[in-house]
Amino acid sequence: MNISQITRRDIVDAIAAEKINWSGRMEEPEFLSRLFNLTALPSTDGRFRDAAGDIWQHRINNFDWEDDWVFYDGRFNLMNGDDETFLAFLCETIHPVVRPDPAEAERLSQLYNQYLRNDGFQIVEKTRLSGKPVLLAGTLA
Repeated sequence: MNISQITRRDIVDAIAAEKINWSGRMEEPEFLSRLFNLTALPSTDGRFRDAAGDIWQHRINNFDWEDDWVFYDGRFNLMNGDDETFLAFLCETIHPVVRPDPAEAERLSQLYNQYLRNDGFQIVEKTRLSGKPVLLAGTLA
């Protein structure tokens, strides 16, 4: 089963429309390093060795990339890559370390699920961490 381009676009559009900070309370390099080895990914800016440097420069230091840049950056391939990476990204946006408010995490999981269900996926609670839900993606039963 595959998550369609339509579903991915709908989710990204919803994140943008609602002005959701996908990295939660973390800075973007810290958030992304939970999913990707940023020092192993190439730089798109000749001044830096790797993606970690790029992201710091353009999102922390200068803040001159759009808020939704990560969805269109080929190094992460969220719009066209495998389902597991896309779902892991979504789940990380609602992890209690990233988004400590359980009500907000639940609201976002419902937002994601309204689109993911169309392709046979859903995000559900798997366990709890310090009393807060940890949500993971899977296929619909």
